[in-house]
Amino acid sequence: MNEVKAYLANQFGFSETGRYILDNLIKSRIEEIGVIILDPFVKCAKQLDLSHLDSLTNYEDKMKLWNDFSLKVTPTNNQLMLESRCLLAILDGGPAIDDGVSSEIGFNQVYPIASATTA
Repeated sequence: MNEVKAYLANQFGFSETGRYILDNLIKSRIEEIGVIILDPFVKCAKQLDLSHLDSLTNYEDKMKLWNDFSLKVTPTNNQLMLESRCLLAILDGGPAIDDGVSSEIGFNQVYPIASATTA
């Protein structure tokens, strides 16, 4: 069977609970059908160290960290999307689609897109 690489657009990686749901419920189901998941949170975690964020007390230091983060995340995620064959978008998380997920859908408009919500 040919394995398909799929970029997993989602907002769950921003919280501990969300990461638990993502890692233990969602990703395992997708992998069961032979899809290789390209997870932006995993890739960015390897490149970006946010472990000292809580220790920053100065506003300017926090803003610098987030500005640096933003400059690295977009190209990292874009490269992952270019490596994928399709995009899987999780649309849960609030009354509106997450801003990041919606921009990833727009970036991938030339590839097949599957989306899901549990609501």
